[in-house]
Amino acid sequence: MPGLTLDDLQDPSVFVFLRTHMFKASTLAVMPRVEALPDFDLLSESIQRRCNAIEVKINGYDEVPTYIDTKTRVIRIQFPPLPEEDDEGQRKVALMRADEALKRTLRKLPSPHFTVMYTNTEDKLLNKNDEKRWAKLDVFADIVKDASRSQEFERNHNVKEEERYFPEKRVNLIDRKLYEGSTFIDPELIYDNELLVLGVVLVVALLVVYQSILFLKWIVTSLFAAKSQSKQTTLKTKSSKDNKEALKDTKKSK
Repeated sequence: MPGLTLDDLQDPSVFVFLRTHMFKASTLAVMPRVEALPDFDLLSESIQRRCNAIEVKINGYDEVPTYIDTKTRVIRIQFPPLPEEDDEGQRKVALMRADEALKRTLRKLPSPHFTVMYTNTEDKLLNKNDEKRWAKLDVFADIVKDASRSQEFERNHNVKEEERYFPEKRVNLIDRKLYEGSTFIDPELIYDNELLVLGVVLVVALLVVYQSILFLKWIVTSLFAAKSQSKQTTLKTKSSKDNKEALKDTKKSK
């Protein structure tokens, strides 16, 4: 965070997530005053070489890409420089946005095993007044100097032990005694797959009913077709007889 100072770290309301992460961290180290900044490029290269890691750079408040593999990564979030202290309210807003970006990044990590380094990346000279004033300040002393920090223990152990669940015995839908005397079908197989057997029987019954309806429909259609055909044949025979009689009468009249 370019331009971060000890004065910024005196306001707990700005670093809500950072303080929460520090409180839950099992290992915590704070260096409020250093003579020179570390070489972050060299540090990143060393981690990549020793841990076979890859480097991921995030610009500003962008989110880290989602990944689910086990490859070790060095994630470098490069925030923009903080506004000057004269800009009323803007500096606090920028710090709160950075805290929110840190929260989004850490929550997307697929592993709970990671290390966070939150520091100033801008090297500049200090005036004597700031140096004297900062000599009395610390970084979140209520967390760092808590009495519980004198003992080392796992603070992020959230594994909840629960008793193993055993499902209740199911209610049988088919009486097992009906198949005890059967030798053609294994009764154990039917008993263990009773729902499947009932489903097959139901499907077969529906299929039989459907085919029966189709067969009855075909019979009715055939009967109606036969009756209509016989009526047409009778009408044709009668009309032919009438025509013959009419011809005979015509010949007689001549």
